[in-house]
Amino acid sequence: MSEDKRPFFLWKIDPQRPLPSHRLQEALEAAPDGVVVGGSSGLTAENVNATLASVVGHGLWTGIEVTSVEVVVGAAPYLSQLDRVLVPFVLNTTSPLRWQQEALTLLSRFSQLVPWEKLRTEGYLILNPQATAYQVAACFLPAPEEIVPLMQWGALLGLDVLYVEYSGRFGSPLLLTRIAAALHQTRRNSRLIYGGGLRRAEQVAQMAPLVDGLIAGDLLYDDVPLAPLVAAARNALVHKEKRQRC
Repeated sequence: MSEDKRPFFLWKIDPQRPLPSHRLQEALEAAPDGVVVGGSSGLTAENVNATLASVVGHGLWTGIEVTSVEVVVGAAPYLSQLDRVLVPFVLNTTSPLRWQQEALTLLSRFSQLVPWEKLRTEGYLILNPQATAYQVAACFLPAPEEIVPLMQWGALLGLDVLYVEYSGRFGSPLLLTRIAAALHQTRRNSRLIYGGGLRRAEQVAQMAPLVDGLIAGDLLYDDVPLAPLVAAARNALVHKEKRQRC
């Protein structure tokens, strides 16, 4: 999510699911473009603080998703060291007023803490009904003809990032292709990100050309090598960047 608009690959680390120290070290040494800290449930000031303590200071781009007062409290000692503070909004929620109220609460209580120049908005489209995030956010599954307009609406709202999230399940490259083309037509600057089920290099190579960024998290908790996935992502994204320059 860097400001130079280059494609990127990030690990997502869930504070509720702490990584063993050796696995965290492997993840950081695999040299992704950065780490984003966030989760769907069970976030406390303590586990957010502990997670940030383990990832800040390794020379990687680091962001956090702010979804509750507890997250802000836990992140407060590290806000000056973070690259981005991401404020999520779920595009396919049945309770949009709830997200607005939570954002107002955060801003009213912590406007002096949050570094405004680091704030970015993040529009989620969550498409896996079995995912915890889908349940927590009270999502509805859009009809096929509704998905692209939802993402275009996010772009028209000026959201900085539009995130197609399958939460552990590998998604549809065809759908991503349609979304990317539709977003291009809006002539807005929202960046398209994909996350979900990325466990093999060929999956990364399939999705990377379609988006501006990839996020992977579930495989951090599997007993699989991480460096090959990062290498595949870097190779695919570099080729995309070269094509964009031509």
